[in-house]
Amino acid sequence: MERLGLSFCCLAALLWAAPASGQGGEEDEEGEAGEAAQMGTGTNLTPRGVPLPPETGAEAALPTDKEDGGDVATTALESKSLDESPSTTDEPEESAEDDAERPFFGVSLGGKGTVGGNLWTAPEHSPSYALIFDGTAGGWGGGGGLYTELRVLWGYLGLEVDVLFERNSSWHNVTWNNVLGVDWVLKWTSLRVPILVKGIIPTSPVRISLGMGPEIVAGLGAETDLIVTKGEDLVPATDIDGLRQAFITEAQTDTYFTLDLGFAAEVWQLAVTFDIRAGFNLTQPSDHDDRITYTMVGNDLERLEIIASNSMDFRALLGVAWETGFGF
Repeated sequence: MERLGLSFCCLAALLWAAPASGQGGEEDEEGEAGEAAQMGTGTNLTPRGVPLPPETGAEAALPTDKEDGGDVATTALESKSLDESPSTTDEPEESAEDDAERPFFGVSLGGKGTVGGNLWTAPEHSPSYALIFDGTAGGWGGGGGLYTELRVLWGYLGLEVDVLFERNSSWHNVTWNNVLGVDWVLKWTSLRVPILVKGIIPTSPVRISLGMGPEIVAGLGAETDLIVTKGEDLVPATDIDGLRQAFITEAQTDTYFTLDLGFAAEVWQLAVTFDIRAGFNLTQPSDHDDRITYTMVGNDLERLEIIASNSMDFRALLGVAWETGFGF
């Protein structure tokens, strides 16, 4: 009887434990299947089994753990935006030519052509019998020659010396009694030697200079011409010929004070130059009788002599030169 009761108790215990064991196995199988499905599909589950939307883009790649010292995702996004923004601190590198230091000494050797206008100012104390050049007159001049320029102090100070030959012409028109009109013309050749001290702005590729100094203008020869512009048929030809023979000129040597504004464009080892000059004659007499001399025989003009020179002149000069530099 005791054995029968013990057997009954064991059977009852087995029957009670079997459902609990089966339920736990099913739960284990369901947990393993859920984990496998989650790994295969990438779907996140909440503790209650509710699926979350999948993470995409930059948010999926950025950690959101704040335990490492702050908002890592925000810092990463700020770094990315800074990296993608264009840099404004980079400056273009200067060319090797701009970096090269100018030499202490510089030399130019070349030639220049000249062209411009002449001005004869009215002399003082003109007599009543004055015939010609007793007022303002003018003309033109031009020529060319060689020049050299020495530059020191890294191109800031220069000295230019030119040797230029020029042909000049000036004229004065006189009309008597509105009947006879005559152009009295002076023509002469001169040698010009300016010696100019120059302050230079050594910019590249064009440097600018301002120069001043004395200029020697030596007369090499002079001649006159007389051109009848009005009433030639009303005056005997012998009278016109007599005026031509009486009208003579003489060249002289003058000293000018000259101002120069210059530009030089650097091309390889050459320089193309352009200058504007104004020269003021310091030695031309101001008195009429010192410029013009009349010799009369009775009422007839035997000799009329005038000095061929300008009171001032203005020139434009175009040149080209070879350049080099050396020194410190």
